[in-house]
Amino acid sequence: MNMKVESDSPPTIPEGIHQKLCYLLHRSLVEIRMLAWKGESAHIADLADTFEFVPSLLTQWRPEGYETVREAIALHQKKYPHGFDYCTALDMDGHEFAAVLGRF
Repeated sequence: MNMKVESDSPPTIPEGIHQKLCYLLHRSLVEIRMLAWKGESAHIADLADTFEFVPSLLTQWRPEGYETVREAIALHQKKYPHGFDYCTALDMDGHEFAAVLGRF
């Protein structure tokens, strides 16, 4: 008897993407703190809006999650080009990320 077993478990987030998203969340919180010291509430709100959905992706990964995050970050960086370069960090290959940013 050939039985096909279907899995109800959601897709698993790739480890490299998980590590990058955790780092970007960390970095966004650091940037929010620095912006708060400067009194830049509009920028704080925009940065929080950019990253607010990332925790749900960490626990409920979707295949389109990477592009969703990348698009949100790119829009933010277009509006605020002098902040941290989140897109570059997200786009690094695993070895480059580990060498440059993987020590947080």
